[in-house]
Amino acid sequence: ENKRADKKSKEFNDHIEWMLHKTIFDKVVKDLGFKPTIDLFASRLNHQIKTYVSWEPDPQCSAVDAFSISWAELDFYAFPPFSLLGPVLAKCRQENALGIMIMPQWTTQYWYPMMIRMLVKPPLLLPKRPDLLILPHKPQEQHPLAGKMQLMAALVSGRQWKHTNYRKK
Repeated sequence: ENKRADKKSKEFNDHIEWMLHKTIFDKVVKDLGFKPTIDLFASRLNHQIKTYVSWEPDPQCSAVDAFSISWAELDFYAFPPFSLLGPVLAKCRQENALGIMIMPQWTTQYWYPMMIRMLVKPPLLLPKRPDLLILPHKPQEQHPLAGKMQLMAALVSGRQWKHTNYRKK
């Protein structure tokens, strides 16, 4: 029984590699006026930025496990698994980090009020289109929640003060 479970845990699941369509990502960066320099929750298949952090060892990533590194000096982009939205916001707040997060507009979730308090500017609602989320290796495949879920892009900060220049360089 354990051997079967262990084998399953080591198999690569390519259906978790969803990413924002590149044109939508570019529009989010432009509309929010913020250029991230690292993708915190990515892989060799779905990173939006050349520098990225993977959830497993990867020879091209700059680090493994976004929670194991400091975000304090990073201008980040994060499209984490939805189950990690609370911990991601908490780490952002704890380390006074600044970045763009992609998340569903789930107003009843425990993390939503924290996200609202961390907004640098109003979030962008992303268009409900069939190709909003793509699998890089299967671009014709449609996400199971396409057209049903409202995603948004939010520029969030763990700092208590309002940003004018985003970062003091």
